[in-house]
Amino acid sequence: MKTENPIITEMLEWQGITLSVSCQRGYAGMEGLTHLSIHVLEPSTSKLPITGTGYRSHFLSEAEVAELGGPLDYVRAWLDAEAATPEWRAQQQTARQMTLF
Repeated sequence: MKTENPIITEMLEWQGITLSVSCQRGYAGMEGLTHLSIHVLEPSTSKLPITGTGYRSHFLSEAEVAELGGPLDYVRAWLDAEAATPEWRAQQQTARQMTLF
């Protein structure tokens, strides 16, 4: 009987937001497949450039995760890259401005 690979959960601070990052290598018994699960913990209403709901499930190769130094480094690089897009910057600017109507 084959056992599932363990899910390893670590915390990540990104731009004042606390995230839970869970990683399971060899997901569903598939060698080379990694599952990342990212949850916003605090502040719980925070938005991320990779999700508007505070949760993201992402499947990718173990090689991609290793190339960037592991799950936390991968997620940090992903967030930084998406936060640099014009769409995210515009959304953040709009969120900072008060609207009258």
